[in-house]
Amino acid sequence: MDTLRTLEILITSRTPLIAIETLEEERAEQALERVSGRLRIPLFTWTMTRGLRRSGAVDSIYETKEPLKALRSVAEMNEGIYLMKDLYRSLNDAAVVRTIQDRALATAERMAPCVLMIDEIEKGFASVVSSESDGGLSRRILGRLLGWLQDRSAPVFLVATCNQIDALPPELIRKGRFDEIFFIDLPTADERRQIFSIHLARRHRDPAGFDLAALAAASEGFSGAEIEQAVVSALYTAFARGVEISTDLIVDELKATKPLSVTRAEDIEELREWARGRAVPAA
Repeated sequence: MDTLRTLEILITSRTPLIAIETLEEERAEQALERVSGRLRIPLFTWTMTRGLRRSGAVDSIYETKEPLKALRSVAEMNEGIYLMKDLYRSLNDAAVVRTIQDRALATAERMAPCVLMIDEIEKGFASVVSSESDGGLSRRILGRLLGWLQDRSAPVFLVATCNQIDALPPELIRKGRFDEIFFIDLPTADERRQIFSIHLARRHRDPAGFDLAALAAASEGFSGAEIEQAVVSALYTAFARGVEISTDLIVDELKATKPLSVTRAEDIEELREWARGRAVPAA
């Protein structure tokens, strides 16, 4: 299948979002122009210097140089192909990041009472502890979040997950901001049985038709995500062989997998050691 045909199929899919890695932007844009002509769909190109402009037009759409305004314009438009050049780098701009943060917190307050979940919170504040490599952006974001945690009046309950708690600044995890720190270890045998049951049922398989005790024993040291992927892989294998998924197929996938408890055993043991006496065990 030629490249243009592949692009056409991707663009006409239900929710196309395509990332193009290239050193020749002009050729990529020319390819999109050809696809645009063949599909009779207008092509718009965005750059920070010019904003959002329709292919062939002289002027750009009014006030679309800022990334968020450009994205709002795209959301309001009809069908089209939108080439957003260097959008990721533009979104790293400090003012844009602060705007996104402020809107997220404001949205949570409007939806209150609610639970606001932040996944892998350390990713946003690693530079606060390690260096000033981001020009102080992490510190400003942290300051805004600390202020919101201290002063908010709306009933927003904040929950965050973290894989490297030592990457978080101490002022963020003190009492009054996060009232408790829980440690969730790898699932026990009983929990693994339940996890298998959930993922089998989610894929329209009756858990009663599987030896859940054997699966739990074979998956010692596996996380919930790794158990799910073992079930998914066994389904692919069963489909390829023209058979139904079985306990034996799942066990084979488990045996072929090295879980994080093996490949990162030292890191996991270090985390367990840190949690002893510092965190509330949760399972």
